Amino acid sequence: MSEHLITPGLPIAGLYKMKLVKGGPWVTVEIWYGPPHDPATGEIMDRSFRWQARVDGGDAEDPLRRAWPYCSGQPLTDSEFRYMRDTAKWAKDFAPDQPEAKPRDKIDLNRLSPLF
Repeated sequence: MSEHLITPGLPIAGLYKMKLVKGGPWVTVEIWYGPPHDPATGEIMDRSFRWQARVDGGDAEDPLRRAWPYCSGQPLTDSEFRYMRDTAKWAKDFAPDQPEAKPRDKIDLNRLSPLF
């Protein structure tokens, strides 16, 4: 039986999650290999293919060093990825006091509203 081993040096295109700070909420990570997009227009540029990552909705500067080593062991299904992405967007728009709205802050359990 052969298992696929994930190694930090060899990225695999897909959907993942990671934390930006210790004790913070999970954020979504999308990793792919392809041509870069123009930041202003979003159109595909005529450049060489490269590894790219989108972390919490924003482009990562160096995906092989800043995203892949931290998300490689946390793959997501498509539905999990969409749920996390949509929940974070909703929290940023309508509930700025929730942890998902502030992914760079450690979660303070004393400030969360009770579950019951």
